Amino acid sequence: MTIYNILLLILLYTVAQGLTWLQMNLQFHYTWLQDKHWLLALFSLPIGYIFIKATTLCYNSFGNVWTGRLLGFSIGIVVFGILTELVFKEKLTTNTILSIILAIGIMVLQLKK
Repeated sequence: MTIYNILLLILLYTVAQGLTWLQMNLQFHYTWLQDKHWLLALFSLPIGYIFIKATTLCYNSFGNVWTGRLLGFSIGIVVFGILTELVFKEKLTTNTILSIILAIGIMVLQLKK
């Protein structure tokens, strides 16, 4: 496992999680998307492909599926918090901040191997 692989899989999971957030939540920000679920569903193929590439790279780097699952989950929590704050201006509560800190802790534990 190289630092390049670690950075690449973090980038891939971050992009996939960010695109997933956009796919699920932009319908609430742009009302014209609320009745166009088919359009939002079209993003599923490229997002799924990115997740598959990230998971494959993670498995090949760490030798198990748990690391990829926990990294994907943790990155998703961080990305969700950031995008929700930026797009919807929903303030981060103490509980949310603690959850993000815990997610970062999970990432550190997984990458420490």
